[in-house]
Amino acid sequence: MFGFLVCCIFPLQDDPLIEWPKDKYEIDTQAIYGRLIKRHKSSDSIADDGVAIAFEWSRFSQKLKTKDIAQLDGPSLQYFIGYVEGRTRSRLPEWWKKTISSSQIRKDGLLIKRDHHRKPDASGSRTILNSPSGTSASLAKGTLRIEFGESVCELGEKFLDEIKKTVDFTAIDIANVDDKSFVVLFTDDDPNQSVLCKVSKATSLAVWKSKVWGCFRVAGANFHSASMATSPDSVLVYGQSAGTLYIESFNKRTGKCNFRFSTLY
Repeated sequence: MFGFLVCCIFPLQDDPLIEWPKDKYEIDTQAIYGRLIKRHKSSDSIADDGVAIAFEWSRFSQKLKTKDIAQLDGPSLQYFIGYVEGRTRSRLPEWWKKTISSSQIRKDGLLIKRDHHRKPDASGSRTILNSPSGTSASLAKGTLRIEFGESVCELGEKFLDEIKKTVDFTAIDIANVDDKSFVVLFTDDDPNQSVLCKVSKATSLAVWKSKVWGCFRVAGANFHSASMATSPDSVLVYGQSAGTLYIESFNKRTGKCNFRFSTLY
């Protein structure tokens, strides 16, 4: 029913029904969902947010995949959007909701008809900068300068060169966490591994760094963009690429991944 896919619901080590392979991303989702469906009649009884979201997406999308192609918009999709916001305790970005609402679903994934997210930088810079209201950011001479009112943080060439070892970023998103720290998301045009960092405002040093790979193995992907938001305990990354939308949640204090979800799986 579900086939052998790349699983983005990871980790789930506390579920006794699932034996998670070590150091592997590929697992048999048919077996996993089969066990979940037998065990749970409703996603409300699933403790893990990522699995609960995946459960609802599977139940919703499998009905549509009986057709060659189907439009996603409708009451069932609006229920799914509300469910995701409730489980993550965060509002989905408007661009993410518009994208999924205007997309069509096929047996091999989503047909994303329009990019509702990323707009070219008005300055003509290669790197797109997105910062919250009350914050300004600039990238010049190998230094990312971020101003939070009277507080100024600079991420220098050494910091950015370390990031570029993982991702040759073309977009930088910034979100405030509290008076002591902020988070920065570095993404590329291609759905490679993005990097999410929590940074101390006092020292401009990374508190933690985590890889984001919601689109890690999407074949033939030709674009990628993402944004983020914060909830009381988490930093959430929302992204899109060819044929998929994804969500990843990270512990705000430690940077540990809470869950990964993708519409592709």
